[in-house]
Amino acid sequence: STISPQAYFLSLAETTKGNAGALISQAISSPRLFHFSELLHHPNISKSASANHLDLLELFAYGTVSQYQSNSAKYGVLNKSQLFKLRQLTLVSLILRNFQLKRRSISYDSILQELGMDQNCGASMRELEDLIITSIYSGIVEGKMDHKKMCLVAHGVISRDVKIADVSGMIAQLEAFEEKNNMVLTHLCNSAEYVQSSHEDDTKKWKKVEMAIREVRNRDGVAGRDMSNPLAGLASLGGGSMVVEATASALERVTGYQQIDRKSKRSRGGVAGPMYAKRGD
Repeated sequence: STISPQAYFLSLAETTKGNAGALISQAISSPRLFHFSELLHHPNISKSASANHLDLLELFAYGTVSQYQSNSAKYGVLNKSQLFKLRQLTLVSLILRNFQLKRRSISYDSILQELGMDQNCGASMRELEDLIITSIYSGIVEGKMDHKKMCLVAHGVISRDVKIADVSGMIAQLEAFEEKNNMVLTHLCNSAEYVQSSHEDDTKKWKKVEMAIREVRNRDGVAGRDMSNPLAGLASLGGGSMVVEATASALERVTGYQQIDRKSKRSRGGVAGPMYAKRGD
């Protein structure tokens, strides 16, 4: 199997004896390596590399182009491939910040400014397009270029290295996220139990209603009616208003609902269906 870039440079670090600077320069120039913290904290590197080279490696692990431009004397002069790599990493950081703000579209002007490139130069625009295309094909950015709107629409991006000092904060955020998820899960479970319990109670209640209606129907000699909807069936029961009133009384006894008086609309001797409300409403 193909060895990963991180594993390759870490294996070189194992055998490095006083030549850490050359290894660091090679690492930050590699087109396949985008994470540097393991190399930065390797004992052979931290012991044998100069302060300048360690600062440079830290810049590629956590920094951006603007940080380099604000203190270029500290880091020295970057060659073309190294500057290209730092701009790729800066693009990654820019996309990550926009993702935190729920934004996926980033204008070319914003990217040019972030990468320290001339916004009014056609050559810079071509360089930007080459950088974005290379980053997409390298797998560090997922997205597409919208030339009509002059923006990059990002769908995904790799992570940057995480400083050891930031790990505790990340753990706290993950723990808070887990706590919120547990609260939501508990609420959903309680809601599911309530719905199940209500369903069971309603089932028992309507069984009692059906039994009460059957008692009234049998007592008054009414049979063969549709019992699929007991409430709707009240108006169609045989025996006229006496049966309706008797059935309503039975429903009130079983369900706690009582009949509301209203003017009955009669048509061809029919009886209008009763209305019900919870007792005491």
